[in-house]
Amino acid sequence: MRNFLLFKLLKQSLIYILFAQIVITPLAIAQGLPLGARIYQSVDTERNSVSKIMAEYWRDGKNGQDGIIFDSPFQPYYEANDIEVMTQERKSLRVSTSSENMAGTFYNFPKPISMRNKSLRFRVKVSNWSQIKELSLILSSGDDSFTRSFTLDLTEKLHGQTNNNWVEVTAPISNFFSYNSPNMLDIYSALWRVRDKGVSRVETEIAGFQIIDNGSIARISITIDDGDLDSLIAKRIMDQYGMKGSLFIDPSAIGQKGFLSQKQLDLFARDGWNIGGHDINYNLRAMSTQEVDSFLGSTASYLKDRQYAGREYFAYPGGLDDPRINALVLKHFKYGLNVDSTSNAGSTISDYRINRMSIDRWTTLAQVKKWIDDAKSNHEYLVLNFHTFSAARSTDENISPEFFLEIIQYIDTSQVLVQTVSEAVESINTTQLSEEIKGFPRISLLPIAQVDRITLIDPRRQDFGVGLAQTVYSNPGATYLGQELQFLANYNDGNYALKGGLGIGVLSGKNYLVGDMTAMKFVNANSLIAFGVYGDVVNSVLGLQQGVTQQGWNIGGDLYNDYGGLSLSGTQSYFTQGNTQTGGTAKIYAMTAYEGVHIYIKDRYYINSQADTPLFYSPQYYQRLTTGLGWRKVLGENIYSGWVDAGQANAAGTKIFAGSGRFALDHVQNKAITYGVALGTDISAASNYQYYYVDAHFKYTF
Repeated sequence: MRNFLLFKLLKQSLIYILFAQIVITPLAIAQGLPLGARIYQSVDTERNSVSKIMAEYWRDGKNGQDGIIFDSPFQPYYEANDIEVMTQERKSLRVSTSSENMAGTFYNFPKPISMRNKSLRFRVKVSNWSQIKELSLILSSGDDSFTRSFTLDLTEKLHGQTNNNWVEVTAPISNFFSYNSPNMLDIYSALWRVRDKGVSRVETEIAGFQIIDNGSIARISITIDDGDLDSLIAKRIMDQYGMKGSLFIDPSAIGQKGFLSQKQLDLFARDGWNIGGHDINYNLRAMSTQEVDSFLGSTASYLKDRQYAGREYFAYPGGLDDPRINALVLKHFKYGLNVDSTSNAGSTISDYRINRMSIDRWTTLAQVKKWIDDAKSNHEYLVLNFHTFSAARSTDENISPEFFLEIIQYIDTSQVLVQTVSEAVESINTTQLSEEIKGFPRISLLPIAQVDRITLIDPRRQDFGVGLAQTVYSNPGATYLGQELQFLANYNDGNYALKGGLGIGVLSGKNYLVGDMTAMKFVNANSLIAFGVYGDVVNSVLGLQQGVTQQGWNIGGDLYNDYGGLSLSGTQSYFTQGNTQTGGTAKIYAMTAYEGVHIYIKDRYYINSQADTPLFYSPQYYQRLTTGLGWRKVLGENIYSGWVDAGQANAAGTKIFAGSGRFALDHVQNKAITYGVALGTDISAASNYQYYYVDAHFKYTF
């Protein structure tokens, strides 16, 4: 009988493999499925199966579409079941968040690089800025584990952006937050990380990575927005130290209550200050194109008529960056200034995105001193932006005259060159041009080199926890209550994995082993082997009445390609009433065009050492062939998972309908706590083994 079983499984496996090549692969190609879907499917034990599916996705340009390049060095970083990474023309990268609300892709430099006196420049585009929870560029020191790293958090810096609009970002290394004492002289990897808020997916695209030499000179500019009367206080303080600044004003506010008069503005101009354009109403987006064009045109005309130094500059209200507004601003002005809380490379300037650090009532002197020190040591161009200077006001954008004086005094003692914006930009552009003429361009493209693809899973993925469940079993005989406590594991280091839950259950005062835990070893990019143990109560009428339980083990492996795979296993179950069940399962599965949904065909076969015992469903041999649909979808903070299948069972020659299903809803309270409910049924045999169940469960991950 055992030889017959092995022969039967081998024969069915060959049939399934042939089916996969003939049917599933063409089907997946026709549906345009993401390439590189890798699914690790461990064996399941009927009711206890939670379809332990985890996967990596990537786009492989060898057989890809949409101009994807095969040798892109950017690789998926997170373990998730639907991360997608696409590369176009080797310099453009598209990353979409997954059903786990995150995505990450990283790049290993051909050799470690130094970021001393360097800045990074790149462009970024986001499909829905309102759904961004985190948007970061992370540089790793020493290796690609990112345990020692520099992080540029763009979540707050790039506020008020327009969906699907390219935004240019230039940031010196000093604008990155350091974690665990990284070494800027030894940068090994760059990671692009995205998280959404759980309402909808977010697609990001980054392009044009450049490493910029900051040059040899540090500069500081002082800018003041709005043209409030308090600007006179700032001017008097700066006059004491021989410093000149840059005012950005709205001509419609000149002479109004609380604003500078025309005579006072002319005084600033005669003393060498820049005077540029601004909008104090912060309503450009609400205006029509014609209204914006008219406003900017009249503002530019006012500044040009008076020949103000700074007339070619416009400060976006609130750091606004809108493609429609940008185009109109650059129609009337040469440069645009934002307030995205980053400094500039000391050797190059973006015409329409000159970065400024905005100082308000929440800014500390220590923060400002650090910005100044960083600019000095890294040869950056730092622009400090202010609004009002009153000892009596309590608005967010106001600071006291005393605080402003302390800042100016520190700048003076630091001996950094202080210039108006127009002076600084002209000096930087002239220096950059002369350096390029000498044959030493200031800007160098980030090297793009071919690298080998490897299995990439976050090495820090070590999720363990505990789970509690209250389960109600029901069959034609009665209803029973069971309690379960399990140890949970979701560990994966790229070579080995441990998945599942295993613990103790209590039913009618009797203890039993409950759950299933599977250990996996990844043999190569397309195969794994697995070993698991499991336990459960026996859900027959007499089994629940008399507390019959089973424990067992299984061993098997998976073969998988880009669209699905084949899972084979052998299993042995031991019942408390002396029965031994020997068998195996063959399962073929394939991804569908719908995210998080797969289809499968499963054939289960076993024999019993004790035939026809009513304590458990035990025909001499049993075969069950079913077709099913499984899913795991994350929508917001809820996880919907389960499966449903149907087919036929052959119990020692008697053929009957077989079907089962599980529907689970889990809510992720936070990173540690998850709770939910599940209900299911199995009607695969005679009424003695037909049952339903519902449970309420709670999981805590530590």
